[in-house]
Amino acid sequence: MPPNQLCPICAEPAKRSCPSCWEIRYCSPECREADYSAHSYLCGKNVDGEFKGAQNEGKTEAATDDEGNAIKPTADDEQSNELVAAVRRLQVDDHDEAHDSRRDDGNSIDNTTSSPNKKAVEDREESGKKRKVIFFPAGTIATPIFFNASIHEVLDEETGKVACQQPKMEKIFDGKLWPDFQTIDRNAYTERPLGYHIHLCHMMESDVGHSMAAGDGAALEEGQDGEGTSQGDDGQEEAEVEAENNLLPLNEAIANATDHRATYPWRGPIVAFCGRPDTGPDADIVEVYDMDMEAYSHVIAHLIDYENETSAYLSSVGPKIQAVKVLCDGELKMGMGERFRSVKVPRCHPMVRTPDSELSQISQRIGMPLVFARYPVVENTDAENRFVTVMLSSLEKRGQLHQVMPDDDELDFGFTRDYWAHDVGSVLAFHEDLVTPLDPKTLRHFAEFCDYVAHRFLRRTHEDHDEDEGGVLNVEDALSQITKERWEEFVSEL
Repeated sequence: MPPNQLCPICAEPAKRSCPSCWEIRYCSPECREADYSAHSYLCGKNVDGEFKGAQNEGKTEAATDDEGNAIKPTADDEQSNELVAAVRRLQVDDHDEAHDSRRDDGNSIDNTTSSPNKKAVEDREESGKKRKVIFFPAGTIATPIFFNASIHEVLDEETGKVACQQPKMEKIFDGKLWPDFQTIDRNAYTERPLGYHIHLCHMMESDVGHSMAAGDGAALEEGQDGEGTSQGDDGQEEAEVEAENNLLPLNEAIANATDHRATYPWRGPIVAFCGRPDTGPDADIVEVYDMDMEAYSHVIAHLIDYENETSAYLSSVGPKIQAVKVLCDGELKMGMGERFRSVKVPRCHPMVRTPDSELSQISQRIGMPLVFARYPVVENTDAENRFVTVMLSSLEKRGQLHQVMPDDDELDFGFTRDYWAHDVGSVLAFHEDLVTPLDPKTLRHFAEFCDYVAHRFLRRTHEDHDEDEGGVLNVEDALSQITKERWEEFVSEL
């Protein structure tokens, strides 16, 4: 497939290719970072699970961050032998097996099946074609893998033309040639059409009313005539379906690839393949394409989005956050940009979701709640960032502290816990509501305000920190200097 023109994370024009696989493009480093947790499992890998060399001169062999540092793949190297052996077993062709020419009966979650009215016969000989598909194993291999699958072709009985193509997957789905599947035709994050279809094949059953196969119209008509199943029968069948699905193992490969953000209990083996869909009412794929990293990104988005109503997920979908990156001393010396740099960050970015982020108490008190999250510190880099340290000053007395790690010797009113006090590295700052834009000038002014109130008022509540000998303040007097009015007055005087 040609390179994607739109970023799979935000649908903005894509202009930055992944420097390892060169199979997907993003609009910015921030969107690439947002996708990397899942992307790293298959980035730069052949169908045998091994890393491929650079495709052209000048292409790097490993994905790198903005500073050129290599980012290690998430998949464990210890699993490589097992992955290779498993994929080779799956790629063994079995020409002697005979199969029914029609798809197996049965519904599935958002299941789509071929129209039963289509007159078609299967070409029992292999087409000789192979296409790259993505396999999410259910078992000891807890990572997605690529493998080449032989392609079955179904020919139209009247015209003799190819009516449908399907990868050979019987070894995965207990001998089932035509497994149930979900159809993905748009990106779950951006709602942009893909221009092709992805089929997500599985062994799970669905409950009554959750979805309906194309050939179930008669059952629906029977229900409308009053002879269908009752509500109690529906409940019983739902329980039976759930019990049957529970016999399948949870798919740990999906859990890992989605960073455990998928809330639907995906079970059993799952295969994703893509291609050109039928132009008629059927959802069949008439020409199977090779799955690439762009298609894989769309699959991950679907797996996370499916029936996900959690507040954490819903807050991660929406327009980008206008945030500010505060560079540490080391990155500033390396010429990485201005100290306070404007960035647009997708809501699904790991920096926005990290539990290690912290709300500035001073910003909250002046009516401008700001959240701060640390980037990973690059080794052998001067990670000091005093601008951030003062912005995370505590407004609680030691006895009031509810920190996760209240073990800092100096943690008290007006000071900062160790996590934010030393070797902080570069930091991302954004408004708590994820909507209000934050600009570098405002954050710089806020840092200066925090430095001013911390040294002139907050720390003077401690006798041994009355550096100017202006007299020890009580906590109430110090807090009286941290108001929205004092903040606005401070900015107006700059």
